[in-house]
Amino acid sequence: MKKIRLLYVEDSPFDSDLVNFHFEENAPDFNLEIVGTGEQCFKKLKENEYDILLLDNNLPDINGIDILKQLSVEKVPYPIVLLTLEGDEEGYVEAIRCGASDFIQKSKDYILHLHTDLKQVLESYI
Repeated sequence: MKKIRLLYVEDSPFDSDLVNFHFEENAPDFNLEIVGTGEQCFKKLKENEYDILLLDNNLPDINGIDILKQLSVEKVPYPIVLLTLEGDEEGYVEAIRCGASDFIQKSKDYILHLHTDLKQVLESYI
C-alpha cells in the first residue's frame, strides 16, 4: 500500500513531537515529514512531492495564511489544512478564502483524530 505523504509545518517542538508520536502509533499509512518554518516548507515543497500539507498558522518567519496565499497562486495539486488555536473563527474564514481545503482547531484532543480528519480531507479533495 502506498503511504500518504504528509508535510507538517510546525514550529512548536512539543506539538510536532506529539503529532509524530501519534502518527507512529496510530497512522502507519502516513509518511510524515516535519519542518519548523515557512522557509523550510517552501524548500521541501520544491524538493519533494506530497499528498497533503498540514500547516500551523503561527510560524516564526511567516504565518500560515501568507503561505496559503502564495501556494494558491502556484495552484498546488493537493489539499492544505491549516491548524490554528481554538476559537479563531475569523482565521477559519480567512484560511478557506486563501485556498485551504480545511481548518483544524488545536483543541485539547485534536491529535487523537488528526489522521482520520486528514484522510477525510484527502477523500473529499477534488
